Amino acid sequence: MHRYIQEHWPDWFPTLCSYQTFVDRLNRLSDCLPLLVGLLEEHLLKETGADRQVLLADSLPIITCSA
Repeated sequence: MHRYIQEHWPDWFPTLCSYQTFVDRLNRLSDCLPLLVGLLEEHLLKETGADRQVLLADSLPIITCSA
């Protein structure tokens, strides 16, 4: 994700931090992610109907994340 942003959207992110800083910030968000995913799931269930199953997948995992 970091490389993609760096290569394709440099004008949008002129002060993009280093990859190491980017990963560190993701690690600090790790406690918030279950809550955010839960809220997203609730929203999707309201939008699609409670009788449907919602599956979420991370298409760009950051392997170096420690949390």
